[in-house]
Amino acid sequence: MFENGNQYWKRRTKHGRDRVIKDPETLAKAADEYFQFCIENPIIVVDYKGKDAKRVEMQIPKVFQKNELARFCHLSEWRSINDLKSVSTDFLQVVTHIEGCIADQKFQYGIANIFNSNIVARDLGLRDKQEIDMKNPEIIVRSENVKRQIDKL
Repeated sequence: MFENGNQYWKRRTKHGRDRVIKDPETLAKAADEYFQFCIENPIIVVDYKGKDAKRVEMQIPKVFQKNELARFCHLSEWRSINDLKSVSTDFLQVVTHIEGCIADQKFQYGIANIFNSNIVARDLGLRDKQEIDMKNPEIIVRSENVKRQIDKL
């Protein structure tokens, strides 16, 4: 009776579950909604200033984060969105644009000291490498930006 095994798998109409994000337009719209949500819901920090300890509430913008965007889209992690790059060039463009928006916000707010610039630099992979040659103790600077600044001096 079961010599060839069960053949019910041939009757199914689809393989795997449906994608949560079906097309690039849906992803772009979800990213826009997430960015708008972050802008409209800043973090409220309470501080006390002055000799009378007057209560001051400061609004700090929420950081755009890849994993938080993924959870906003009902996905478990950013890798699920990042894997969409291989589906089509349209997805590649949308995901690349999203990554750029997130990096730009972190970089701009890091420069303005709204976000901790050290944490932002680490997150974005920014760093200046310096080497010291002990035989000739001059600093060898690898970063072009730092070289230009030194040359101006």
